[in-house]
Amino acid sequence: GEDLVPTLIALHRVFDKKYAITYLQVRSEGENSLNIRKLTDQMTKMGQDKSWILLTWGMRPARAKMKRPVINARAETVTQKPMFRDAFQIRRSLIPVTAYYEWRITPLGKQPYCIRNRNGEPLFLAGLYTENECVILTQDAQEDISFIHDRMPVVVVPERMDAYLSEAYAARKVIRNRDHLDLDVYPVTKEMGHAGFDHPTCLKRVDHV
Repeated sequence: GEDLVPTLIALHRVFDKKYAITYLQVRSEGENSLNIRKLTDQMTKMGQDKSWILLTWGMRPARAKMKRPVINARAETVTQKPMFRDAFQIRRSLIPVTAYYEWRITPLGKQPYCIRNRNGEPLFLAGLYTENECVILTQDAQEDISFIHDRMPVVVVPERMDAYLSEAYAARKVIRNRDHLDLDVYPVTKEMGHAGFDHPTCLKRVDHV
């Protein structure tokens, strides 16, 4: 079948009027969907120079010959890599998610785990974007979830969100800061391994792995 193109919504600071659009969409409604009111309220609190845009997850550099798009950027080197350093200066974004998923290698195969805020609030992931593509910044995993994977997204806590979107020097401080996150981590259905699987069971804990 056709390859599915994942899309993400991102909050960014408006530097150019051609990006000054309010564009907020989610793929599904119900238990899986983000709380739109909370996200809209969050943007309002952060000022009128912010907006929502819809982006394709993964960057394809114009001159690079690669079969797959790059979906992540290492926070430790993002300001040095030619592919990302310009975007880090002026095109930083925050990507809200209900949860994210990592796969743990076990004797019975790969087991997906759901990782989300224990209080139920969305996680805001640090991102970079071009006109219509984006990547997520990653860092070493927090110790209590490193048994699943050694990397994790850079999560920007609410009190640092405005700083991350403001000036590049402030954003560098944000991604170097390691706020301990109170995360709920649990195994979910292996159906998560199928591209395009989108069902309330994405967030349901499974007892047997």
